[in-house]
Amino acid sequence: MWVLVNTLTIGTISVFYSHLEQQDQNNIGRFFSLKPDEPKTILQVLTLYRNACAHDERLYNVWS
Repeated sequence: MWVLVNTLTIGTISVFYSHLEQQDQNNIGRFFSLKPDEPKTILQVLTLYRNACAHDERLYNVWS
């Protein structure tokens, strides 16, 4: 699994996580001491910021 995660993009990891069974998502959240819905939100935010940095090369006015 670690090798797979090293080769995937953050966006792909986010989609992969969203397709996991709810029990698996809960287990991952528990492993990182997070509430069940927090990892999905964190991955979505990371994807947005990563894409903003990679494609627009600025963060200060991305969502204005």
